[in-house]
Amino acid sequence: MCGWAPLRGYPTGITCAPDPVCPQNEIFNICASNCEQTCVPMGRPCSINCLPPKCQCQPGFVRENGKCIDPKDCPNRRGSTTTTPSYEMKCNTKMQNKIPESFQ
Repeated sequence: MCGWAPLRGYPTGITCAPDPVCPQNEIFNICASNCEQTCVPMGRPCSINCLPPKCQCQPGFVRENGKCIDPKDCPNRRGSTTTTPSYEMKCNTKMQNKIPESFQ
């Protein structure tokens, strides 16, 4: 893990350590995100700034109790079989089934 490549022809004498081995369904991210997806929406804006390198959930997985799981395996919190992962958005229900007067 170096995070950069030295210029050709310039010896650095630096030996890079291998990337850490991550738990199941995780990958090592040099530019870690502070917006990792979870089973429960975070309810706050996310920054695009990088955090220190660490293992994070692979694309398509969400973090629940320290583990990366498939979103369909999120625990029941609202009387349904799963919760909506934090990256999904719902339509405004007030606008559904409304036909503009000009089309009637």
